[in-house]
Amino acid sequence: MHPAARANFKNRAVALKSLISAMPDSFLPKPERDDPNIPIVATLNEEDIVGEFEPSWTDAEGIISARTFKMEDHVVGLHGADHDELRRLAEDFQKALRPEDVVGTAFLEGAIFEWLKRSTRSESIAGFADFVIGKVESSVIEGEIWLPISFLRIQSPFSVGRVEFRLITKGFMDDYEANLNRACPAMLM
Repeated sequence: MHPAARANFKNRAVALKSLISAMPDSFLPKPERDDPNIPIVATLNEEDIVGEFEPSWTDAEGIISARTFKMEDHVVGLHGADHDELRRLAEDFQKALRPEDVVGTAFLEGAIFEWLKRSTRSESIAGFADFVIGKVESSVIEGEIWLPISFLRIQSPFSVGRVEFRLITKGFMDDYEANLNRACPAMLM
């Protein structure tokens, strides 16, 4: 990423950090009610929650509209227009990545918010762009996708770019299944 872009993103992130504020009462949890007409379908214990609990709110379309974290005894975060600015920063950051379609804006919003949270708490972390790019690099993994093509017959494997065409035999699939069963015995049915 170009150094000028890094500086621009850092300045925008620092400006966004200054917008973190106490959440309005409408976002805070309501006192529990003993309403017998509302069935409890699940109970979460402390061991069920891994990491810090970070509530977020979504709109009717499922788009996150507010994110929070706990700072001392207060719930703080971004909501409304301030959260929209977080979304715009994530969208612009995505455009600056090469290739830009490696990671989605929802992931980037989460990574940027994590940087905001940790820097607000004065934790020692990498610079803004380095932190977010590090999150992206650690989450992107190379994988294999197998797509069977009906009636395709090949004599020997060949490649087109990074795509390899090869014959998948019954023996190959049997070996794959045996290795999978050894690696993940819980998946056996």
